[in-house]
Amino acid sequence: MFQEVLCSTRPQVLIETGTAGGAMTRILAEFLQRIHGAGNFRMITVEKIPEHPQVEELAKIPEISLIFGDSSDLAVVRQVQALIPNGWSVACTLDSDHSAEHVAKELDAYGPLVTPGHYLVVQDTYLGLYYPPGDYIGGPLGAVEAFLGEHPEFEIDMYPQRWLITQNPFGWLKRKT
Repeated sequence: MFQEVLCSTRPQVLIETGTAGGAMTRILAEFLQRIHGAGNFRMITVEKIPEHPQVEELAKIPEISLIFGDSSDLAVVRQVQALIPNGWSVACTLDSDHSAEHVAKELDAYGPLVTPGHYLVVQDTYLGLYYPPGDYIGGPLGAVEAFLGEHPEFEIDMYPQRWLITQNPFGWLKRKT
């Protein structure tokens, strides 16, 4: 789904929180390179705990910028902002700490950076909705619900979950144009 969404919206900058080992970072950067060509995009990824040995390999890719720290920390957010070239379109995917409180902070911090017509994807919104069932308020989906109540410039886009199988139900937020 990410490949389809990136190809259709063509963001020049993709912000990712929660790098972990960097596998998804590499995949997303490869999609962006195929869309824009080398040097014509930027992948900014934020990880709190840089323990995985493969993360160092990401630093060798010129279009990928790694930032180590808490993605909701305002100093980290300012570092991310400083890496966004003026006039470039921006999308974002949030996949770090999945507590509602942390996701809410990320939504508030990174939502304004997303360009109209592009996505702010909240990963793993199925947590609490499907597994374990019944308590989504304390997880990512609860944060999404609260965020949308205060940010009418975003709306849930059901198209990316049209096949009904997704880890991100109701987590594909598109900034209105």
